[in-house]
Amino acid sequence: MEINKVTFVIHGNAFINKTVGSIKFSKWGDPIDVDIRYINKWSHVHKLKFLKEYVFFIKAGTVFVDIEAFFKEIKPLLLKSGIGHIVYNANDHSVSLNDQALLIKSTMIPLSFGKSISLKFPNFSRSSKDIHHDYTPLLLKVEEGHTDIKHSEFGQDVIADHLAQYKYFNNFPNKTREHKVLLQNKDVNDPFVDYKKMIKNTLWVFNNEKIEIKKTDKVLCTGGGIGWMLQTAKTIHICDISKVQLNFVNRCLDSWDGNNFGDFVYKFILENSIQHYHINLQEQQLLDKELIKDKQIFVQTINRNFEYLVKKYRKDMPFDAIWNELKNKKFISEQRNILECVKNFHLSKINLSNILDFKYNYITDNINAWTNLISPSTKTFIKSCSVPHKNPYKDPPCELLDLKVPVNNIHHEIQKIKKFLVPHRENSGKGWSSFCIHGKSYDATREHEFYNDDRPYKWTQEAIEYMPKTIKFLKTLGYRSFKRVRVMCLSPKGFINIHRDRDDSKLGPVNIAITHPTGCKFYLEHHGELKFSPGVAYRLNLVNYHAVINDSHVYRYHIIIHGIAV
Repeated sequence: MEINKVTFVIHGNAFINKTVGSIKFSKWGDPIDVDIRYINKWSHVHKLKFLKEYVFFIKAGTVFVDIEAFFKEIKPLLLKSGIGHIVYNANDHSVSLNDQALLIKSTMIPLSFGKSISLKFPNFSRSSKDIHHDYTPLLLKVEEGHTDIKHSEFGQDVIADHLAQYKYFNNFPNKTREHKVLLQNKDVNDPFVDYKKMIKNTLWVFNNEKIEIKKTDKVLCTGGGIGWMLQTAKTIHICDISKVQLNFVNRCLDSWDGNNFGDFVYKFILENSIQHYHINLQEQQLLDKELIKDKQIFVQTINRNFEYLVKKYRKDMPFDAIWNELKNKKFISEQRNILECVKNFHLSKINLSNILDFKYNYITDNINAWTNLISPSTKTFIKSCSVPHKNPYKDPPCELLDLKVPVNNIHHEIQKIKKFLVPHRENSGKGWSSFCIHGKSYDATREHEFYNDDRPYKWTQEAIEYMPKTIKFLKTLGYRSFKRVRVMCLSPKGFINIHRDRDDSKLGPVNIAITHPTGCKFYLEHHGELKFSPGVAYRLNLVNYHAVINDSHVYRYHIIIHGIAV
């Protein structure tokens, strides 16, 4: 069974971070590209669009110890006839489902799902074998006839439909249950204990994401990779949860001479018996643990990648000069989560690495500290929006539009251009990225003055190829000409700090919501919270300050249109 064929639908809030973390990452923390959705009621599943071939209903608190191993145990025959936590009642020979987990085809979701209805339930026989107790039969098999149910319990409609169409309905077999637990059960031990121990003893020789060189007097960063080594700041504050990583940093500063990094790394790993380490070449994830078996190749490989990163991020001077400067810098290192330290630093001075997409932070609930990154002025501004001040400008802060947006078509096409999204105004927030549908190029997402070139605005080739229906819709809006038209993405736990985009009052760009999670809030000065939902559009007067906070686990996609009206 392939995970990319499944939409995970989560209901509830208990242990939500642990549940999400166990789905988004493998047992040892490797990211998995999964489709996760959230609903407040089971019956709301019918509001979701573009479900994949299978739907996995998960109650928050259900976590996967090893989600990849779990899916390896799911056989095609089980999938065909549905899999749920069957609860058998011997008193009246009835069955229902426990809602902690249910895996079925998306085409087999009953219209009544999550509701209590009258139901003709097929007669059935249960297997003689149970999963663990006598109320957990291995499977159900259809028999002739039916029983009338006046008020159905959870999942009875699902079982009824599967028995009628496929003749069987299955319980989760024991092999899969080894990799899945319900945290609400009091006898459940910490399912992540091995992972946590591993992370606190892991060495990241190089990271697998872009390094940010902060041109400030001081910088806060993790100790992973060599990003800390290339910073230009005079004071470098390192916070890392791995004691091995901090030990490596200190050893570099104390005993490395700045030459032959590969040999230094090789000796450190062997002398300290490091079991868990990541190499990551060309800023891509590397899982080749065999490399260290040949010292010469290992050292050469590490040195080549080291030189590649130095040339990429510090063209200004050779490494021996960088290293000499580094010896005179002030270093502060702490074995702490970096999110606990960010309050004392402006966002422009933090090299956050990829910790907002880090399994450890989800399964320890440290991800909740992401709000520490939001500027104090933004938090004050948000509070003021509860009772907006009187508008002093001649124009209103916004104007609600009725554009009849083909949300489903546009959302479907956005999925095709996700790979082209580029970071946008990184010092103004976190998790903000963009793609130009119409502009200088797909990745030229800033204003004209930022580039200072004569490239014309036009439909980008990537948009023509992947977003034809979106372009067709935009052409119906009555613009004489377009300037920048962009897809704007805000990641889960992402935010855009308070700012404004012009100094004079004028209704200008149009902002269209394609997705807008319940936990995502857009605050506009002199108006308050803009009530966005998919398809809702506003023309905005951006002399007013504004901020956006995505306090959800779901990506927010909007389209912003700059152009000249007819």
